[in-house]
Amino acid sequence: MKEKKKYIVILVFTLFVGFFSGVSYAYFTVNITEENKENKETNVATASFVDVTMDYGSKIEASGVLPGHKEIKTVHVTGTGEESSIPVTIAVTLTPYVENFKNHVRYTIYEVENSSIKLEDICENTNNVNDIGKYYDDMECDTTSLGNAIKTGIFEDEVVESMNVDVKYNTDKTIYVLVEYINDEFNPQDEEQGKSFTINIGYSDGVDHPNLGEYLIEKSNRNDATIVKVNHGSTIQTGEEARVDYRYVGANPNNYVYFGCEENCTEDNLYRIIGVIPVQSSADGPYENRVKLIKASNWEGITAESGSAYTSSGKGYRWNTFASNKWEESTLQKILNGEYYISLGEYQKFIEQTKWYLGAIDKNNFNLYTAEQFYTMERSNTLGYSKGGLFYITSVGLMYPSDYGYSLDCGDNKEILNNKPLYENRENYYSNAWLYLLEGKYCEWTISPDSKIYSSTEGVLAWALSQNAYVGHAWVSRSTYTFGVRPTFYLKKNVILASGEGSVKNPYRITIS
Repeated sequence: MKEKKKYIVILVFTLFVGFFSGVSYAYFTVNITEENKENKETNVATASFVDVTMDYGSKIEASGVLPGHKEIKTVHVTGTGEESSIPVTIAVTLTPYVENFKNHVRYTIYEVENSSIKLEDICENTNNVNDIGKYYDDMECDTTSLGNAIKTGIFEDEVVESMNVDVKYNTDKTIYVLVEYINDEFNPQDEEQGKSFTINIGYSDGVDHPNLGEYLIEKSNRNDATIVKVNHGSTIQTGEEARVDYRYVGANPNNYVYFGCEENCTEDNLYRIIGVIPVQSSADGPYENRVKLIKASNWEGITAESGSAYTSSGKGYRWNTFASNKWEESTLQKILNGEYYISLGEYQKFIEQTKWYLGAIDKNNFNLYTAEQFYTMERSNTLGYSKGGLFYITSVGLMYPSDYGYSLDCGDNKEILNNKPLYENRENYYSNAWLYLLEGKYCEWTISPDSKIYSSTEGVLAWALSQNAYVGHAWVSRSTYTFGVRPTFYLKKNVILASGEGSVKNPYRITIS
């Protein structure tokens, strides 16, 4: 054993857990649970493949160590699930902060299946030696029982070292991490006396999380029947780049997303994906595919008005509190981008300000419009009766009438959306359009104004989805027309899919890359 003079070093092993994410395609995620991380268990992701448990044990702190001192740490990895569950790969990571120690900290890593080997059976206790003024730690570690090391090396400051661990449904592996403060007489260590270093042990879930929009488009390209490619004709307000989007259709597709929460998510945090829509973030900006979300249930803030005959709770909103259908000046627009938007807190960072089209729809052709015809008029140069703008750039809006129409699984988008269901095939709408929220006592506003007036100054109109599943118009400011509201917005393009399947029981979870 080489001898060295006495040097006091603080050696600290700190537990650190963090994700390392990419945006390339890997169409699965992993459920990883940490145990005993400062005596609490945290479920950090949810998915349907093999579930992984990472047990780090308690935090290790050491002080007053001499050259030759060693510390050994375990990470216990188990996999659970069905025999048919698809294996996943995680990576145990070591992040060193050894700036003051040059090449004097070494790591050695072992992997043992179904291990019962205890740490005290590997390393002896610290054995500090004072040999005529020369001090070192003569402790020994016998790693024979651990087999061959799977990785060894010298730490460089802040250079992450990692090793992949394949996890099946019945995996039980223990990763042994041996760290040694090297006792080497050829490396002078005077400057290390009284200083400390840290090795953070963590993991990466081993999954490259896809960009959410790209993932959904790929689902459509792989013939997922619940999200379809829609080809549009030209409109006055949109360019060639906006002629293709991807939309969820049918009675109840798996398009649920948790938004506004990380843990303890509730039904109030459920949103649904309308689709991936090319939109602009400025008047003349480029078109970019954005994921469009709508709240899965009616939203009622503190500003909701009582006495509604059109919502199950008896509370709702007027489109405006005065006779005008200028969306940019409407009371409802201000509430959505005020009270509602503020309530999102830090989750505002997920939302992109975008261009909302306000082309007006003519009430006089009340029985004739299909989803595509609504889509074209929403993007036309026809002004609303109150002469508002043709578009408005903001964060939060409402769905378009055409959004509802495209959610109906009718194939050719030629189904008449306004009034006809009252008399002919209303059940088709109830059972095949997921955007229809509740049969019976429910109406909700859309963002689109009407170009005509009904009969008097009070009769300024906007379009709404009725309780009978058809799209019609309604007075914007009548106190008796307090309808439901589902906030709608576009996500930023760097939002990625973290986990989930999109079902109501296992919604997608999202994060920002």
